[in-house]
Amino acid sequence: MFYQQEKKASIKPKQSLSAYTAMLAAEELMQESKRVALWQSIEHCSGFKKAQFENLCTSLLNTFMHYVQRLPETANSYYSSLGGLLDHALNRTEAAVNLFRNVVLQPGSDISDMQQLWLYALLSAGILQGIGKLQLDYTVRRFDANGEKLASWQPVLEPLTAVGVCYDYTFNKPGSEDLRRCLNVFVARAVMPEAGLKWLASDPQVLAVWLALLHEDWQAAGPLGALLVRADAIAIWRSLEERLQLSTGRRAVKRGGIMDVPPDIKGEKDLETGLLFIKWLRDALQDGKIFINQAPLLSVPGGLIMSVELYQLFARGHPEYPTWLDIQKGVAALGANGLRVIGQAVLPVNVKSAVKHGDGLVLADYAVALPDVVAYHDTKANNNISVLAVQLVQQLAVPAAVAKLSVDGQWQQQAPQDIKSALKMDGFSRG
Repeated sequence: MFYQQEKKASIKPKQSLSAYTAMLAAEELMQESKRVALWQSIEHCSGFKKAQFENLCTSLLNTFMHYVQRLPETANSYYSSLGGLLDHALNRTEAAVNLFRNVVLQPGSDISDMQQLWLYALLSAGILQGIGKLQLDYTVRRFDANGEKLASWQPVLEPLTAVGVCYDYTFNKPGSEDLRRCLNVFVARAVMPEAGLKWLASDPQVLAVWLALLHEDWQAAGPLGALLVRADAIAIWRSLEERLQLSTGRRAVKRGGIMDVPPDIKGEKDLETGLLFIKWLRDALQDGKIFINQAPLLSVPGGLIMSVELYQLFARGHPEYPTWLDIQKGVAALGANGLRVIGQAVLPVNVKSAVKHGDGLVLADYAVALPDVVAYHDTKANNNISVLAVQLVQQLAVPAAVAKLSVDGQWQQQAPQDIKSALKMDGFSRG
């Protein structure tokens, strides 16, 4: 009797493919001049023959790029632009192999097969470090050429480029660190070339250290663990320093009265303050104006403690900050932008000093604040010396030269020596 017209289901128009991030071939991703230069430096430092490097390293990088594509490393901190994961991996690996050649090898000698095997363990771990976060920290949707949504990406099952032509992504709340470390090894197994895995497995000691590197067990990884931690800090600082330059440049343009300037992102001013503080601290440690383990900069379990006295010292040369609280706020902002900053802490410090306790924020990612050669107070000898940043990462009780790697692949601890003289002998240069 009555006829009710059936409502047609509303069909949402497909979003244009241009709204998504296109999947690119490895050759396209490596067209950027900075990436080419980094990879050429890695190849040069490896000492591998061309065919060997292509088989073991370039094949690894190509597969890695099928997984990371142009995903950023962080949402709004270091390597937050498209391709940030790739750029971080290249910078970290380049820093790692340079440290290996300049710090742990005997100067002036050719690299042996066993030394190359150890270097390959470091190189491959440098590329793959933290790859398990792909499974935990991102939600990636893939689309076909018609804009149809495909199954969400599961990195433990396949590379990002397995299906589809484009994708979008969102950041998840960071997952369990223990689970990520296990996933590092799991996903790395799928990315590694078979020839590389066979070579690493040919030596049980090398394989054990490589697995420790992937699992981020820095103590078990020994000297290579210290090198990779230091290399990652160098890579992160490169990105943060570039961001600092952009931030200060933007501020200068604004003061010049030009209005066509991108607005500050939330918290940018505080972050800029924190980065300026870290840059100042790096310079002071390099020039011997401040010594680690001597007030006002103390090392504590978990990192370096950023005390009120240290902020006040910084403020003397930066009158634009009316109170030290502004500087502390900037250091705290680093914690919201990728660096681990532990909240206000009072920790006992075992130093021969009138200062019995450290009171302040603790920078857990302290390696970012270290120059290559660090002014350090040896509390046992009660004197000031210069040490390599890698040594502090190793947390040696008595500062000494980093272990050297013999031609037969054995690690040999060196006797304590003056680091400045050692650097001249070893041809070490700041990177």
